[in-house]
Amino acid sequence: MLQQVFVVEYVVAHQMCDDCHRTEAQNFWRASVQVRQKSENKKTMFYLEQLILKHKAHERTLGIKPNHGGLDFFYATESHARKMVDFLTTVLPVKYQHSKKLLSHDIHSNIHNYKFTFSVEIVPLSKDSIVCLPKKLTQHLGNISPLCLVSRVTSAIHLIDPTSAQIAEINGLLYWRTPFEAILNPRQLMEYVVMDIEILRENEKKSFPGQGTISHKHVVADVWVVKASELGINENTIHTRTHLGHLLKVGDSALGYNVCDSNVNNKAFESLKSESIPDVLLVKKFYPNRRKHRNWKLKHLA
Repeated sequence: MLQQVFVVEYVVAHQMCDDCHRTEAQNFWRASVQVRQKSENKKTMFYLEQLILKHKAHERTLGIKPNHGGLDFFYATESHARKMVDFLTTVLPVKYQHSKKLLSHDIHSNIHNYKFTFSVEIVPLSKDSIVCLPKKLTQHLGNISPLCLVSRVTSAIHLIDPTSAQIAEINGLLYWRTPFEAILNPRQLMEYVVMDIEILRENEKKSFPGQGTISHKHVVADVWVVKASELGINENTIHTRTHLGHLLKVGDSALGYNVCDSNVNNKAFESLKSESIPDVLLVKKFYPNRRKHRNWKLKHLA
């Protein structure tokens, strides 16, 4: 037999599997989650972005696209999109709608191809906003004052009454049953200077049968303030009651809302009696000399 030695060259051709082909294809997705917050103050949306990064809830996304009012997440399967929706419902008070669109179907094998869309709406409330609660909701929350400050938004909405330090929590089901919006947002905050302060005694605090929980972290006090822009010009002080008695002292600065001069278009607010509406609502202590720049940068999804 004739034997011959020769060189054989093998060429390795890289080839992607079907799933990788679909992932690399432009505009390919089988399910999307549209997250929106319809409000001026987007603090809750930014907070959600950091939660997603912390818990790595975006690992299975094919792409993330910023959109007006929120973000769009794209997934290869409906189950991955549902996991994202489940994560959102556990960390924030949200509501969502589900829809699907038929792309193609095989009548012989009875196979249908759909595109699924989840539209998720976050509560239009954020930290440091002022809300005016409907009357029925105030009765449900231990007759809390209608004008409340949003102290934080987590899986529930945390409210505090600045004039009595009464606190309340509103879960997602209760909120979407009786929704309400913010009447004043942090962009309207003004700087005030404390001219005098007097801590309230126990017998001077507002109390009544059936009252809700009172915060022990805050101290109610009567304060007399002046706008920082009018300091030395206007000698007329403005009296208000605040929950920041444990932080403020004479000469300190605080950020608050000028409620009496604000243009508020809200039915619940218009139904309030004028004597029950304070002229100023203080939100937090202000440190004018504090360094504003961080030594670290926040991560972003898109």
